[in-house]
Amino acid sequence: VVMTDKQFSRDIADRFSALMDDQANAGGTGNTGNAIYQAPAIKLVNEDNAERVDRDSLELALRSLPGKDDEGNSRVIFLFAHTEQVAEIIEAATQQNLVRSDVIWIAPEAWAGRYIPQNPMPTPGYLGVTLYRNGNEHYLDFLNRFNGFRSSAGKNHWTDLPDDYAVGTMIDAIVSMVKAISAVPPDQRTDGHAIINELYDVSFDDGVSGSVSFTDIGDRKNPRFSIINSQQYGSKWETVGDVTVRSDGSYTYNLDKTGMCFPESGCGTIPRISYSIPKEEYKLPI
Repeated sequence: VVMTDKQFSRDIADRFSALMDDQANAGGTGNTGNAIYQAPAIKLVNEDNAERVDRDSLELALRSLPGKDDEGNSRVIFLFAHTEQVAEIIEAATQQNLVRSDVIWIAPEAWAGRYIPQNPMPTPGYLGVTLYRNGNEHYLDFLNRFNGFRSSAGKNHWTDLPDDYAVGTMIDAIVSMVKAISAVPPDQRTDGHAIINELYDVSFDDGVSGSVSFTDIGDRKNPRFSIINSQQYGSKWETVGDVTVRSDGSYTYNLDKTGMCFPESGCGTIPRISYSIPKEEYKLPI
């Protein structure tokens, strides 16, 4: 795990580590959760009214990662950072030979699916996970309305919304609330508890962000996410699959491996794994 010294990055990293440990302790398959290493947080400095990474801190974080020849190194790197810092981190990682065919970089939604204008991103081929978007009639209706607003502002129409726009969950949240309020008698619609009770029972399969229903504590039940892949600098991230995470911790996924691109090996070719999977005795400190 590589992260910047921001509270959001630390929260994600801590939650991620806890989830992986829970999976391992629950008897998950393989060695999940048995080889997580968290590099020292990358400090940020203010330069020209913008937050930039501190070079010494960045070098320290990258040098601390298990090297290419380290036994038990899985070489899967999760980078928790904002879009503004990602290009500089990746550039430094490339200089240290950490961006290559046998290293997989995973992006959370903080930078997955987003166009990074500053500093060309070297060796494209990163994987990311974003909220699932179902291009159904609800989404198309929103897109048409959005383009109407852009027309009135003298702007060009968009054929699609960027992947980092959380429009799917926004639409589904509105629909869920309308369904819950509609299920409450008119004279009780100022009763928040009554609306929340109905919200627990809301369920529909044609949501823009996939099937919508809620757990008994109000979380999204069985959320669905898109797996995306940056294939060429400056181009749109391409959707190469999706994954559904069930409330019991199990998951299902679809993945078009032939449509993915990786550093060095290019597109349509899955890099050959040239190292052994980490064993439990090589567990690294969190």
